[in-house]
Amino acid sequence: MEQQISRTQRRRQRCSNPAIMQQTQSWPVNSSAAVATLLLMCLVPSAWGAHVRVSKPMRDHIRQFVSQIPVHKDYLGEMTDSQRISWSGDLGYSVNETLKALTEVKLKIRVDVKLVGFAGDGNEALLTPEHNLQMYLRGLHSELDTVALNPAVAHMAVNPDISFRVQPAYYELATKVSAAINQGVNTGQSTNLFGPFQLHLIPYQNVDKLIQEDFDHSDGTYTIYLLNPAAHAPYAYSYHDGGNATDSCPGSLWVSHKRYAWLDLSANLTFYGPGPGGRGQVFTHSVPVVKHYKKDVVSKAILPDLAALVWSACEHLIWPPLYHGKLSYNRQLEVHLIYMVEALMRPSPAMAGRVDVAALQEQLQTVAKPLKQQVSVTEHFLLFSECDHCVAAYSGALKARTSRSAGEKGFHLSMSQYLDLTEMEKWLKDWRDVLLSEAGINWDTEHGGAAILPVFVFDVPTKEPVLLDGVLQASVLGSGDVVAIRTAGEPFATFFGCFDTHMALNPKQIHRPVLAATLQAAYGVAETAVSWSQATGKTWSFLWSVGQTPFGALSNQATVSFAQRDAALRNMALAYLNSSMNHAAMLIKGFEFLAPDGHLEQVKSYLQPDQVIPYNQRTALLLFKIREAAAALASQQHALAVGYAASTVQDVAALHK
Repeated sequence: MEQQISRTQRRRQRCSNPAIMQQTQSWPVNSSAAVATLLLMCLVPSAWGAHVRVSKPMRDHIRQFVSQIPVHKDYLGEMTDSQRISWSGDLGYSVNETLKALTEVKLKIRVDVKLVGFAGDGNEALLTPEHNLQMYLRGLHSELDTVALNPAVAHMAVNPDISFRVQPAYYELATKVSAAINQGVNTGQSTNLFGPFQLHLIPYQNVDKLIQEDFDHSDGTYTIYLLNPAAHAPYAYSYHDGGNATDSCPGSLWVSHKRYAWLDLSANLTFYGPGPGGRGQVFTHSVPVVKHYKKDVVSKAILPDLAALVWSACEHLIWPPLYHGKLSYNRQLEVHLIYMVEALMRPSPAMAGRVDVAALQEQLQTVAKPLKQQVSVTEHFLLFSECDHCVAAYSGALKARTSRSAGEKGFHLSMSQYLDLTEMEKWLKDWRDVLLSEAGINWDTEHGGAAILPVFVFDVPTKEPVLLDGVLQASVLGSGDVVAIRTAGEPFATFFGCFDTHMALNPKQIHRPVLAATLQAAYGVAETAVSWSQATGKTWSFLWSVGQTPFGALSNQATVSFAQRDAALRNMALAYLNSSMNHAAMLIKGFEFLAPDGHLEQVKSYLQPDQVIPYNQRTALLLFKIREAAAALASQQHALAVGYAASTVQDVAALHK
């Protein structure tokens, strides 16, 4: 132990030596050998992985090196002999130190919380100093678990540590927000569609433009705005753009495409979410409401509830779980919409309700743009009259069930049809290649080809509602493909409610559910309502499932917010890191079985002489890339994180050799 401590101290002394650090400032950016030499001297094990203390020129050089070379190339192979030699020094890591660097990597994420209307200028003249809420947020267990939910819950190797900074918003913001709300109440429309009382619906844009203006003057970090405006009538925010007002449930919040979200505590909430027996319903008490507290204690009593609300935003918006962790990067993503139509002739291109190809491609390209990934969406049509496999798959998965409901004269039975997802997956798995071939799709993705994502859409003219497992219009199969169902029936009430109204589902409209399922399949984006924690496991809360989200029955918006966009890019980096770190850790653990007493101090003890230098090179590069990828994720530089993370594949593969 004393030898280990002294070894670590010597490394730190070398890194902090002023003469060395001053010398690095004069190095040219292309001085690869000098950069790498200091890098190897400054790798120190810590709770955050392999700690790297380097000069700015050195960081710039490595970053430039990573950015310029395609992610599928071997960075070490691109170096000159002299550069590779500079990475050959012995790190002096024991097996335990190496494993710790590969399995205990964390990243720090800062979240700003801004209070609007809590300085005596809001509802009930509430006065809550920022430092009081800061104290409660510091008391939270700040670490979030990173998990992939499907096919079974799998813990990822990189986890975040959330820190909070509570600060006041621009001093006039509370006044402007209250004025915008009261103007909307006075001039806008009111409705009793959602209950027995008149509810004023205010377009979310009235308030969001004020919040966005404040956010644009910040440093761009994740920000949660808590609003407590003074208003003189019940109101909620509307999100629908045309169509029926009941297509989208009114709410009290907005999640922007920029990295901020806001929630209005004064907006009227009664209920929204699944019906009786469902999980994650939102009630009046689901968010802190000032009038629910005693006036003499409200300034203190509301603080833990505000802290819980902020933590909920972190779980659902800032660091949600992954839908699945089997992700990889391709320069091109081809989404093929394969319509299997029960008709004698191809339907008209102008048929309403089908997926809007241009809009789907635009939203996916918004997600993929930082990765320089090109997304294309194309349509294909297979007619039941010409495709026996289409008919067999649909008929084989079509099931019927009966249900009992109460009527005026007692109970009566009704029968409904649905597509069994388990059966559907079996049929499509057996005939996937045949269906792709009949649709004219070249599914070979080798030699740098594009990633192919088939979306199988059954388009049938039945007037009766037919859903996947009786509840979904689109879903991701275990194979990673997407399946959807479109029928010709009229809108019908769902299990989800909004205030006193049942949300309706239009079986003809499948664009939005197909977008959601495509995000799940291609980028591992989980449903907005889902979160996961060590204490509770998988849990549901539909609080954040109104407004701008492609998931769930409570909204009709087919656009992505920062929560989905950042999750898609983050998931790609996490998938690469998790795979590389786990494979490298298993390799290192394997050496322990070779030791007679099960204890191995140095891996190189069991390496051939000609294997020591390649091992040192690959280990140093791997640990450095892991560290830098985590740092890039912490600063929301997701494309850079993917570059570092994807490049670790070559290092791990070389270590196995």
